[in-house]
Amino acid sequence: MGIRVFWEDDNHRIIRWEFEGKWTWQEVYQASQESIALREQAGHPAVVLVDQRKATNSVPVGAVHHLSNLIHMGRSDRRLLVIVTPFEFYHQLARIVLGVYRELGRKIIMVRTMEEADAALEPYRSEATPPPQA
Repeated sequence: MGIRVFWEDDNHRIIRWEFEGKWTWQEVYQASQESIALREQAGHPAVVLVDQRKATNSVPVGAVHHLSNLIHMGRSDRRLLVIVTPFEFYHQLARIVLGVYRELGRKIIMVRTMEEADAALEPYRSEATPPPQA
């Protein structure tokens, strides 16, 4: 099924990635490029919400390599990355990857429920306007 990328709100503060069914790393790279293009078109940084609640597969082969690449793609205009996933393996993997890339720990939040994601995103949703592109 893949990954759908879209603005969550009309004010272009939050980009949502919705995973559905089985996905591949190629689809993740495509979603990342789409996300970067949306931020460039909007002319300001944005938060990215990755929703994996409907994903049916865990991490495909090559996770550490691909996650390292993806973490660095487009991060200059990504204000925050919130990942909602029920897969325990992702949470364990994130602890390892963020242990290596400690400076990113402030910009990446891993949660298990949408309620936790909503709490993390509330300050961004309530902003009058997003900050300008740096």
